[in-house]
Amino acid sequence: GEIVNLLPKNIRLLENLALIIKQEFYNSPLKSIDKSYENCLKAANNFLSQALKNDNVSWLGNLNCAVTAIKDSSFYYAKIGNIQAILLRDAILTDIGDKEKSTTRQAKSFNDIIYGDLGNNDRLLVMTQGANTIFEYPKDKKPSKSKKEKPADKEECLIKTIARTTNIDTKRLKEIFNRV
Repeated sequence: GEIVNLLPKNIRLLENLALIIKQEFYNSPLKSIDKSYENCLKAANNFLSQALKNDNVSWLGNLNCAVTAIKDSSFYYAKIGNIQAILLRDAILTDIGDKEKSTTRQAKSFNDIIYGDLGNNDRLLVMTQGANTIFEYPKDKKPSKSKKEKPADKEECLIKTIARTTNIDTKRLKEIFNRV
């Protein structure tokens, strides 16, 4: 996550929020992942609510944070602010986040939980708006809309390159990023 337009009094807010989420999630290893995830979001929301009660409102509209948990083939995802989650499955990109909801109001809590199953070759990318910009087409290299242009001639954006890459690992990701 991130806090944009950070004020000095909030220098540790994101760090403390992450600590509370981790502590609550791993509090009882015997709990189901569903229950642990719900409990950590509840603790996070209580922390943010307490910040508001203490007149700490400068993070409103400036906090962009996602809480993601993956166990076996199941994933859980919730967010505050401008965070994007993209599922890469069979070379198809799916934005699993609710982009419009986060930009039309100042979120004060993690409300909606998105959950689902991941396949063996699925990839889940969770990123802030700043990180998302590295995956876009460079302004001077956007693909032409000309119908005469062959698909092989198009400059491919980074995220689509990753989406169509099979057997991706850290080494392969580094190779892709180094081409940019």
